[in-house]
Amino acid sequence: MSSEVRFESILTVEQRNTLKTDATQTRIENEIYLRDHPEIKDILHYFMGQVLLKKPENVKDFAAELFSDPKLAKKVSLNKRTSIVAE
Repeated sequence: MSSEVRFESILTVEQRNTLKTDATQTRIENEIYLRDHPEIKDILHYFMGQVLLKKPENVKDFAAELFSDPKLAKKVSLNKRTSIVAE
């Protein structure tokens, strides 16, 4: 017997439909936001590249240090330009 709780046994049909609609709306809003802010992709690309390059023991501390770096915008921009040249 599974200990997993199924939504069907907890939520009414109306509640499940509302949840599904809300989830879809949230996904649409997130997609629009990400399209309006392409710099997010650049920042995440830079972060992942640095994590894979440096392989820090404590990723949370590494992220806190990286994202609080006053030169982050310049580093991301440079990384983006060098990535384009490499392609």
